Amino acid sequence: MTQEANRTRKSPARRPLVNVGDRDCPVCRSLGRAYASALTHDAVYMDKGPIRGEYARTLAEGLELSVIDVLLLDDMTLAAGPDRRDCRLGITCCLEGGMRWQTREGREMSLGAGHLLLGTGAATGVCRLGRGQQVRFVDLAVNLDGLPAAGLADLAGPGLQTRQTAMPPRIRAAVADILDGRPGDPLRAMYCQGKARELLALVLDHLARAGRAVNAAALPADWIQGLLRAREAIDADIANAPSLAQLARLVGLNEFKLKTGFKRLFGLPVHAYIIDQRLETAHRLLQRGGITVTEAAHRVGYAELGRFAVTFRKRFGVPPSEILRPPTPPE
Repeated sequence: MTQEANRTRKSPARRPLVNVGDRDCPVCRSLGRAYASALTHDAVYMDKGPIRGEYARTLAEGLELSVIDVLLLDDMTLAAGPDRRDCRLGITCCLEGGMRWQTREGREMSLGAGHLLLGTGAATGVCRLGRGQQVRFVDLAVNLDGLPAAGLADLAGPGLQTRQTAMPPRIRAAVADILDGRPGDPLRAMYCQGKARELLALVLDHLARAGRAVNAAALPADWIQGLLRAREAIDADIANAPSLAQLARLVGLNEFKLKTGFKRLFGLPVHAYIIDQRLETAHRLLQRGGITVTEAAHRVGYAELGRFAVTFRKRFGVPPSEILRPPTPPE
């Protein structure tokens, strides 16, 4: 570990983690040690028991980022006590796999791939994970008093405790960056601290945009709810965005309400919004590297490379090949 990784901070109270089916579970012992660590960055690589993979935790000022990238070799039921999150905001982003849990109040909840969950209050209850899953997600805990004045609590209102939404492309890309960071990189703590702040900023911005649009648009409440669901459906799989007719049926609005309302609420017609999000996603993929222009085009839903290149150049002023990051030369 680097000097940065060895630096310690005052750590919040931790919850004990218990495998309901195996009280002497080596995975829970390892996770408990890392979860309770006061190091700025700590990681556990699990190769024994029902889980294979990594759990890593990074502390920054007012932030705590947990990274989970594991393969479940058996069904697991984990029980956790309170961790004093009554003054903290939790942002859980699931990139792959999923989880189900029951709160201590008996409420059944779940989080699937491509979605994020926002919540405040104690993270307690019983979590169930199914065998055979590759589970990849990040969890960000934020001190509420550290949020900006126009922060998330003000935007989300009383529904914050159980708010779930599809991850838009920008947030999904940030989550993928965090999960794909090199485990052995000596600068990983610094990298994760920066990415944690980026993720928080993106989530705040995402909800701020939705909040401003809802407040500004003089549209009926049922229209607004349907239009927000329509945008989430598009963002959830930008490469295979529904047609206008499919989207209208999905959200319970007729096509006229969907077309006129979407433009008023989000500033772009449905088709233009889809194109904009596809191009933004392709731009980020090319910047990250490890992909060809053709692969980037196909990944965001363009079957014709020529059409993609022309549209990309109109949007960004340069051909996609100029954005493409060259592969890292072998050491």
